[in-house]
Amino acid sequence: PITVRMLASHTSSLRDGKVYSIPPSVSVREFFTPEGRYYENGDHFAPANEAPGQYFCYANINYGLLGTIIEKVTGERFDRYQKEHILKQLDTAADYVPGNLTKRDFAKLGTIYQKKDEHGNWNENGPWYGKADAYNGQQPKAESIYLQNPYAEDIQGWFSLDNYVPGTNATMLSPQGGLRISYEELTHCMELLMNGGTYRGKQILSPASIQEMLRPQWQYDAAQKNGNTAGGTLLSYGLGELQIAGDSTARVNRSHVVDLVGHNGEAFGLLSGVFFRPGTKDGFVYIMNGEAVAEDDDPRSAGTFSSNYIWEEEIMDALTEALLSKD
Repeated sequence: PITVRMLASHTSSLRDGKVYSIPPSVSVREFFTPEGRYYENGDHFAPANEAPGQYFCYANINYGLLGTIIEKVTGERFDRYQKEHILKQLDTAADYVPGNLTKRDFAKLGTIYQKKDEHGNWNENGPWYGKADAYNGQQPKAESIYLQNPYAEDIQGWFSLDNYVPGTNATMLSPQGGLRISYEELTHCMELLMNGGTYRGKQILSPASIQEMLRPQWQYDAAQKNGNTAGGTLLSYGLGELQIAGDSTARVNRSHVVDLVGHNGEAFGLLSGVFFRPGTKDGFVYIMNGEAVAEDDDPRSAGTFSSNYIWEEEIMDALTEALLSKD
């Protein structure tokens, strides 16, 4: 069986195909049955030697399924549950549905850019193309969602949420990374993690839950080759949080050993992260927007002292140096 813990730690044996966000009228079952329209020849299943609980592979679909499970258990749509029980408690106006933001908060929403045209061609000297939330100042209708898949740009379009049945398919809300949230609001999330589930006097999550989230659930074993490390950047993973050893290939400081826990985000031209030093109140948030060259395919995207992208390496090296200067 595949457990919730396996989904949250990316050891479920499920895999992303090209499509992992599907229309609200479609059940997530369509990913997993041979007759399903998003079955993709079984691409959502790992090989037999990468069994559930034994092998790590980051897959966005895991969190689409977790969102669906939350809906099934609570009877509430995923975004509404998150807002009521987590996001409002953290004093944020964050939302998964841009049309449901207040006009004031929508006005702050930024477009994410790449120098990649509609045919997938990169040109660093060419124009910027809006890849996500390119609304040109016009707020979408409330209770509507624009479906996007970074690796299947033909699978996209607007859908109404009016008739959606909670517990059938939360993937259209992109639980893995579709939250529109500000830099300042991300620091509130970091406070929650740093302080054992407490945010400014409010106990939102239990200390035991936070401890379990931050604790490694999987660690890479080079002898066993028990995971896909994404080029050496993912070597230890908890429940929605990853651990970075300061002396590993995932290191973020050129000259010093700095251990971190948190998570990063990468999609459509956005690079972001929320990290802190375990056992301290020292952490940072970063958000970068706009890629002019292709990740991985262009050698200039590679870091110089780690397996991270050069942009991540440079900003996190500077940020951790600033943290160390406080010691």
